[in-house]
Amino acid sequence: MTAKEIIEKLGLVPLEPEGGFFRETFRHTVYIDPSQIRPGYEGKRSLFTVIYYLLTPETHSAPHRLGSDEMWFFHLGDPTELTLEYPDGKKETKILGNRIDRGETPQVIIPAGTVQSAKMAENNHGFSLVSTVVVPGFDYRDFELLG
Repeated sequence: MTAKEIIEKLGLVPLEPEGGFFRETFRHTVYIDPSQIRPGYEGKRSLFTVIYYLLTPETHSAPHRLGSDEMWFFHLGDPTELTLEYPDGKKETKILGNRIDRGETPQVIIPAGTVQSAKMAENNHGFSLVSTVVVPGFDYRDFELLG
């Protein structure tokens, strides 16, 4: 399959201003007061949200920070390179993919407050398809685009 075919079949749309293509597939109907988990939240949040996210050679996930934990899961295509800077200042690059024998990992957990960006690590298939789960659920009030 091509990136265009996947975008059409999964109903993905451009993710502005971050980059890439996405579709929210689930938003939990239970809402919580996330200040009980972590200070600084205002208002209620969905328990969790799930999206499909697709990168192409022309797109990337711009550096940003979320106020919630985020889990990335690899599905199909080329591996994804995640560049992370944790709240304690530690920097790390992880490769999200299914070739475990080459050091790739099929899931990556990103703690709240971590600066993150993503791009395709290779270009053999022309796309990288992943899902992410955000807990508490994604809300633009918790999203900070950096540079």
